[in-house]
Amino acid sequence: MLRAFFLWLLSLTAPATAFASPLLADPMAESFAMAQRGYASSAGNALRQIALRAAATDPALAPSLRARQDQTEALARAERALADALAANDPRAVARLSAEAAALRNQIAALEADIARRFDGFASLAAPNPLTLDQARALLAPDEALLFTFVAKDTTFVWFLRQGFTVWHRFPHGQADLAQVVQEIRAGLGVTTTPTRAAAPLDDSAGPGLPVFRRDLTQALYRLLLQPVGDGLAGVTHLIAVTDGPLAALPLHLLTTEAEDSSATSDPEALRQTAWLIRDMAITTLPSVESLAALRANPPAPRQENPRLFAMGDPVLGRALAQKTALTRGGLGDPAAIAALAPLPGTARELRSIAAQFAPEATTLKLAAEATETALNTPEAQAALSQADVVVFATHGLVSGELGLTEPALVLTPPEIATSADDGLLSASEIAGLSLSASWVILSACNTAASDGRADADGFSGLTRAFLLAGARGLLVSHWPVRDDAAARLTTTALAEMGAAPEGQPLRRAEALRRAMLALMADSSDDSLAHPFAWAPFAMVGEGGY
Repeated sequence: MLRAFFLWLLSLTAPATAFASPLLADPMAESFAMAQRGYASSAGNALRQIALRAAATDPALAPSLRARQDQTEALARAERALADALAANDPRAVARLSAEAAALRNQIAALEADIARRFDGFASLAAPNPLTLDQARALLAPDEALLFTFVAKDTTFVWFLRQGFTVWHRFPHGQADLAQVVQEIRAGLGVTTTPTRAAAPLDDSAGPGLPVFRRDLTQALYRLLLQPVGDGLAGVTHLIAVTDGPLAALPLHLLTTEAEDSSATSDPEALRQTAWLIRDMAITTLPSVESLAALRANPPAPRQENPRLFAMGDPVLGRALAQKTALTRGGLGDPAAIAALAPLPGTARELRSIAAQFAPEATTLKLAAEATETALNTPEAQAALSQADVVVFATHGLVSGELGLTEPALVLTPPEIATSADDGLLSASEIAGLSLSASWVILSACNTAASDGRADADGFSGLTRAFLLAGARGLLVSHWPVRDDAAARLTTTALAEMGAAPEGQPLRRAEALRRAMLALMADSSDDSLAHPFAWAPFAMVGEGGY
């Protein structure tokens, strides 16, 4: 409802050809604020929780802030269940859930009142005002730019900001048009004959070869989103993108900056020579404009001489079933069904290669039989996880609705008998309960950028949001099923690039990912690596800087 209201306001402030309106004194600035107010982002809210915890200088506040976060999550679940009960006309459930929601609201109010008495500035951090244009520009480095979109039914509004520079425009294509374009682009990415880290039991047969990629569509999106910026792109090496609607399902490094002679192609050499946007700049995605302030207001501690690593993956899988089956039974993961998923031998090599870049005494590595929820939940593992600077999970990633799942999850080695503490699936709700301080969480798995599966879910509301709630500042997530071999090379190369940066000249995480992508697509020893299906699945979300 609020989004619809702000869409109406925006339609009044932004004429199609000239940005002047008698309704507002400064249409560009005021529409920028309006669009932020109409932006619903659960992942952005998660980053706000990180900012709250970081801004609280009194350690005694930490339990109260975490309790508020957990109670807010519980309230959201109760309200969703209440909506379902109302739709089902179930008066007993409505009464029970209404009482539960009311009790949670009272508990949250009491917590907030207590926190506010002990934490100056809590109210403004908990419910911040939209950033002004000046405030947003001030958060950017000279070589950075912010791209912010607001997709309406028939129109898309675009703001492009740099220090001392702003372009505001719109184009006459909205939700339906963009959804069709993004769907067609993704259709050129979704088929592979090589093993991927998606949910595929061993008896699944491989699909056809790599499809033709529609470069004309990615070039059209570039013309709509960024070409109006003109010379404002000169000197930009780091683009921070806040995109919504269908655009949130597409990593912007796929955009092509020039028209190609052959617009649709699967030819490896043509794809290697394509003018991808990633050639010009590194790209980071944020769930909201406000997230930029939340992250930049609380910069991470200086990089340690021996950064700490926590890595888990290579689950024990591969016991074939006669046919596909749901991965859950009775509300828990079904160990037999999980064990039927295809093994991922590349994840062991990947994690060992990553671990070799860290000091042995600063490394916690859990592979195969040790890659279990039981092992993860030991006090020793929880301590290592909470202190790690880099956290890596390399395994199958599952989206909500896939093979019976009610929420996204990462696959770990299943137990013989499932329990609530260990059923072989590390779910989004379990991830959100972890305690992290990592500057970079790498999810080397499939579809980890996907939503939580609700019809009204915003982008990054699934596993990404869960890790942000747990305390991660930045994540590497995937937009589609990833190739086992390509994923390993992308993650290990990106971390190697970070580690190779000269002392005193740190490398942005987004730039490290950019270099890894370019190196992979340029590898002529395997022509299939030139296809964006192989090199482009990962996106940097959160703090992609230093």
